[in-house]
Amino acid sequence: MAREDARCEADRAARDYLQAKYADRPLLPGELDDEQNLRFLMAALRDKDNPVAAFCPVADVDKLRSALIAKQISWLFRQYKRFVANEYREVLSNEELAELDKEMGLSPSGARIE
Repeated sequence: MAREDARCEADRAARDYLQAKYADRPLLPGELDDEQNLRFLMAALRDKDNPVAAFCPVADVDKLRSALIAKQISWLFRQYKRFVANEYREVLSNEELAELDKEMGLSPSGARIE
């Protein structure tokens, strides 16, 4: 499955899950983004001993969801974006990278700003 197909499938799975779970009310701001980020991380994270294998199989999404809080998911997603930005510098402009650093509370050198 192509990367974009995987992303679309993760987004669809997130939407389907939330619509079933909260059928009696509209989604709250951020709920869809949080679930989409969780699903994306689930697809992107690899087993440390076998990088070909997923860290969390699709069947175990509920286990991953119960193990992570929204702030952890958000942090992991930012770390992933930072990794991609550093690994593939052409993906983000300098201005976008500076904004990402600012959002993450980092100085341009990557040091945490207290």
